[in-house]
Amino acid sequence: KNIVTAVSKNISVDGNSDDCVLYVRMVDNAGNASEKSISFSIDKVKPTISVTYGNQTGDPDFKDYFADNRTATIVVKERNFNQDSANAIISNSTGNKGTLSGWTEKRDDANPDNSTYTATVTFDKDDRYNLTFQCSDRAGNAADAVTTQEFVIDKTVPVVTVTFDNANGVNGYYANARTATISVKDVNFDAGRVSITGVNGQSYTLSNWTRKDNTFSALMTFSTDGVFTFDVSAKDKAGNQSNSVHENKFTIDLEKPEIIIEGVADKSANNGIVAPKITFKDTNIDKNSLSVELSGANNGRVDLTDKYLVSED
Repeated sequence: KNIVTAVSKNISVDGNSDDCVLYVRMVDNAGNASEKSISFSIDKVKPTISVTYGNQTGDPDFKDYFADNRTATIVVKERNFNQDSANAIISNSTGNKGTLSGWTEKRDDANPDNSTYTATVTFDKDDRYNLTFQCSDRAGNAADAVTTQEFVIDKTVPVVTVTFDNANGVNGYYANARTATISVKDVNFDAGRVSITGVNGQSYTLSNWTRKDNTFSALMTFSTDGVFTFDVSAKDKAGNQSNSVHENKFTIDLEKPEIIIEGVADKSANNGIVAPKITFKDTNIDKNSLSVELSGANNGRVDLTDKYLVSED
């Protein structure tokens, strides 16, 4: 008689649930019994991922630029989430990777497939970020990766400075044109957000902006006669407002004074009283600079102290 020393059987288990139990009991011909059970799960559903941001208040014009921290909330809907598979890929320009928190489980006993795992990533450093999140469950089902829209964190205030090439003025008056160099230090500079006010309609020219590292500069030239004063400030793409630089009033005067002598002709001979009238014409006359000198062939230089009258028209 043949003796059976081993038996085997394949059992097909269908469904989609956790805590399945396979129980086997065997009794041999001598009445000896053995039993064994194993627990396992069947999971045919891949995880789903959602990513939302708490700070949605970007700049009104540059909506992907933010002047404050942002926190991404990652929610994985899955009953057999494998935390070791969670992979947050954060690309940026300077190596700021953000901070991933631990995972919080919210179990749905009525429908375990609706259980969720939640974590957050905080972005609190100035940088340009792009977040992609991937994961899988313990059955090897891979979720569809989620990539969020690129955004910028910029909490740094722009710094504005103004320097002039011509500092050779006298009490705020300049006999030559002046050129101011306006510089704005900010990585997210926008020329359209530079404010120049207080010029009061006076003529000036502003060059195109040039960049050196993170400093942007333009030349503001005053080449016509006028009285000038102005304020400069800037706002970056994230809405950070700079300091305001005030330039005190100064005057450009490119015209030389006009001198008119009346009452006596040049190189004329006169045998009576000579009383010349001298007129100085200029918008910005410095009365303390006026001088009149009289000299003759016979008497040389004549002292005119208190000998002439100064009047203003």
